Amino acid sequence: MQNIHIPILMYHSVSTTNNAKFSPFTVPPARFAEQMAYLSEQGYTPLTVTHYMQAAARGSMLPARPVVLTFDDGFEDFFTAALPVLQRYHFPATLYVATAFVGKTSRWLCLPLWLLHGGGTAPRFSRRLYLGMCRAP
Repeated sequence: MQNIHIPILMYHSVSTTNNAKFSPFTVPPARFAEQMAYLSEQGYTPLTVTHYMQAAARGSMLPARPVVLTFDDGFEDFFTAALPVLQRYHFPATLYVATAFVGKTSRWLCLPLWLLHGGGTAPRFSRRLYLGMCRAP
C-alpha cells in the first residue's frame, strides 16, 4: 500500500445546538454542506473505515485523494441533516452507534438506522433496521 496520509473527518453532531457543553462537538448543517461540497469540488474520494482497512490489509491502491468520514454516537441529526447531504454527493460514511444507550435514554434509536452495505468500491446506504427497543415516554 502506498505511504500516504489520509484525513479522517470525525463528526458528532450536525446541528445548531444551544447547549454550551455540547456546542464544541457540533457543526451547523450549512457548514457541513459546505465541507462536503468542498470535498466534492476538490476531487476527494470518501471511503468507509471498512473500505480503507480492507485496502490496507490487501495492499490495494487507494484513490488519489482519499478521505474517511465518520459520525460518532448516531444522533438523530445524522439522519435529518448529514445523510441528505451525503446522499447528494453519493458519499459513503461510517456511523458509530452508542450501543450502551440502546433501549435506554436515547430516543433517537426509535428511528430507522441506515446500515452501510460494502458493495464494490463505493459502499452506499442501502437498508433500514428498526431497533424496536424504545420504551414509551
